[in-house]
Amino acid sequence: MVLRVCKHCQKEFHTQDRGPGRGIYCSYTCRGLANQGVNNCKWTGGFVRIDGYKCLSVAGGAIFEHRHLMEQHLGRKLTEEEIIHHIDGNKLNNTLSNLQLMTRSTHAILHLTDPLKHIDLECPVCGKHFKRYLHLIKRRTPGCNRSCAAKLRRRREKKQRETELTLTKE
Repeated sequence: MVLRVCKHCQKEFHTQDRGPGRGIYCSYTCRGLANQGVNNCKWTGGFVRIDGYKCLSVAGGAIFEHRHLMEQHLGRKLTEEEIIHHIDGNKLNNTLSNLQLMTRSTHAILHLTDPLKHIDLECPVCGKHFKRYLHLIKRRTPGCNRSCAAKLRRRREKKQRETELTLTKE
């Protein structure tokens, strides 16, 4: 057994002599904490969130890379009302030529009017034509509004009860 000092927390601990570069941390916790962020051999300067945006580690915190680049380009902090839009839709393409500064309302209008993200539907209850986001088609009922969706749901439930009654009679 050899007495060593932990490379992370500086506590003394006993370990077996396993050669150079081994037994330098007192616990798995210290090893994990010491190899986070820039100290990790796989560190690329940031990480990609589950929603697809790349984040950077800046001043001990995380910031979206596209917002950081735009702030550096403008020479000021962005306001809460300002959004950075990816022109080509690729959240990882953070080149300045692909980034566009706009307000939240302008950004919302831009995405609401994008014909590639909408589909035209006809309400099965009232016959009204309406648009729906493609990614919401599977999750939502096909009514044009809540009252039509409720009527459609009641129709389905009534039909289901009727089929159950006919099955129980047989």
